[in-house]
Amino acid sequence: MAFVPGYENDVFISYAHADNEVDVFGDAWVDKLAKYLGIALKQRLGRADEVRIFFDSKRLRANHHLEEILENVRHSAVFLAIGSPSYVNRQWTRDELATFVGSAKEHRRLFAVERLPLDPSESYPDPLDDYYRINFWQRDPADDIPLTVTQRLNSDLYYVLLQKLAEQIRGQLVTMHKQAARPTAVPAAGPTSVPAAAETDADAKTVMVAQVTEDLETEREQMVSYLDQCGIPNLPNDFYPQGSANFQAAVAEDLAKSQLFVQLLGRTSGRRPRDMPEGYLAAQYRLAEAAGLKIMQWRSPDLTEEGMNDENHRELLFGEKVAAIGFESFKANLRKLATEPPPAPPDEDEEAEDYSDAPLFINADSTDQSVAEQLFEKVRDQRVPVMLSQPHGDAKDVRQDLERSWRECGSVLLIYGAAKNFWVRNQIMLYNKLKRQRDKPPRKFKILNCPPAEKPSLGIALPEVDEIDCRGGLSPEIVDSVVLDLAS
Repeated sequence: MAFVPGYENDVFISYAHADNEVDVFGDAWVDKLAKYLGIALKQRLGRADEVRIFFDSKRLRANHHLEEILENVRHSAVFLAIGSPSYVNRQWTRDELATFVGSAKEHRRLFAVERLPLDPSESYPDPLDDYYRINFWQRDPADDIPLTVTQRLNSDLYYVLLQKLAEQIRGQLVTMHKQAARPTAVPAAGPTSVPAAAETDADAKTVMVAQVTEDLETEREQMVSYLDQCGIPNLPNDFYPQGSANFQAAVAEDLAKSQLFVQLLGRTSGRRPRDMPEGYLAAQYRLAEAAGLKIMQWRSPDLTEEGMNDENHRELLFGEKVAAIGFESFKANLRKLATEPPPAPPDEDEEAEDYSDAPLFINADSTDQSVAEQLFEKVRDQRVPVMLSQPHGDAKDVRQDLERSWRECGSVLLIYGAAKNFWVRNQIMLYNKLKRQRDKPPRKFKILNCPPAEKPSLGIALPEVDEIDCRGGLSPEIVDSVVLDLAS
């Protein structure tokens, strides 16, 4: 029985038989991949008896056998192509691919690995040619020739690549399993069905989670599961049709029902079909901008511009709206934004407060300057006006600069780390004195209580001041969360 309801097979492996010939060690490469992939999927899904992989070991000798194969293609949840020069030069592999593409609603059910690269003059049939593929080959450093990664000769790399493939396929199978289990309608009579996730928060904003490239399917699935658990409504409810007109129409329809647009970005730009040369990623972002939605984008902080030749994708990946922070911090900030109540309408007799030009003031004693400088760089990366206190210099100049910063800043982050508690108390009292001279109160006032853990309590509290207790350690996740909170 297949893991995904409604399908006979979970995975169909499409390959050229030349790629499965027994090598000098007596191993058949595709046989091994199918075996170990099946084991990895069963372990990751926890369903040893419910994962079915279709792998045809026969050679095609008759048309009736080909028709039997194509029927299995149509009844498979996921299609895995084993790319190679042999794959592109065999008609039956092309027929298998064309049959799956014709029967599948969307291309995210298509996966590909490459056993050996093609010559520059060769290309894969659509849509594989511009598709994300996991390369199971590497170049020999001595002779610069491509060598297939095998379980026998490159066991460590083979294991990593296999697990990466298994996790990507697992994410798609889980998504399809949930979609199949989701009720399509509520009966006219009888009890209302109760969702498995948390009850939907009626006041939460609807979040549209954009279609992603294949390498980020796992993160997207985690995001959707997280939103479901938090009771935050999210779209889409089904896969988007591929192709320019239908895809953009479906995205626009969901955007009209949403208040937030979330997009996860990776190193690859994804597919760019001929009728939509900007690609699926850029098209979704453009439509969200046109709809006027609040946009939240994420990329891994480990990604750099080095070696990135696609200028359009680089511009999207390193845009002003992209948060380069830990994924858990990004999810937490999304939840906060999706569930926070709308701001109260301003009093008609009062002008709305504008903090757009007022900088964030990071205030620290010289003993905590390294922490302050780290946060300063993080905030500046978010393109937010920021100002760092200057504890060194002439006493009179330092005092004047400090008082002006307290009077004119938009928000405040006061650091209590290695500084003496009396210094922090004096800063709070100075603010309390100078706030009468301000045009308006600061938007946010946070005290970052960071290591060391053992130190005296401040023993002072103001209603508008919030303390962030991270004495246990100032992890990158906490830093990212603090910065995003102050920058939002």
